[in-house]
Amino acid sequence: MIGLVCLGVLLLGGLVQTGWILWVGLHDSKDRANVALVMGSQVLPNGQVSPRLKARLDRALELYQKKQVAFILVSGGLGKEGHEEGVVMGRYLVRKGVPREDLLVDTEGYDTFQTAKNTFQMLEQQHLRSVIVVSSYFHILRTQLALAKCGVSPVWGTYARIFEWRDLYWSLPREILGYYGYLLRPCPTGPALMAPAPLD
Repeated sequence: MIGLVCLGVLLLGGLVQTGWILWVGLHDSKDRANVALVMGSQVLPNGQVSPRLKARLDRALELYQKKQVAFILVSGGLGKEGHEEGVVMGRYLVRKGVPREDLLVDTEGYDTFQTAKNTFQMLEQQHLRSVIVVSSYFHILRTQLALAKCGVSPVWGTYARIFEWRDLYWSLPREILGYYGYLLRPCPTGPALMAPAPLD
């Protein structure tokens, strides 16, 4: 009996957390901000952006073109395919017409918390403050938590216009566990970034 009660509590908690992730993640901020922060995702072996990453970049481009943000910060480390996500993301946006001087490139964002730390440092260096997170809808809540823990404020969010079947059986369950894991973690420590990464 106790086991069934515990199972029921866990299931209920999972449903509540899923609802919270969806409510936050599917809400588009209308606020203006200094920077759109684009979270990295897979770069294909041929060096092209994956559909998920393309959707994130295209959403950030929309914000920039509407003048909802003045700068775009792209963050992603070296993937297993051998490409630095941040560099590939930056080049994609340059090809789409974003001036290089309006791009900040972080190639050391190996996970969400590291990206949050790097973002804080880069904003400080550039005398910028406010951020709109651009990522998949299920990732917005955890990213906002990481940014808040690393001192970035205010932070809003907008989601990339892409939905995949794996969201249901992998991404959402992973985010439930990941969020509570991040609640227990402090912002990473370590050396400061010297400067935004080049694209060439």
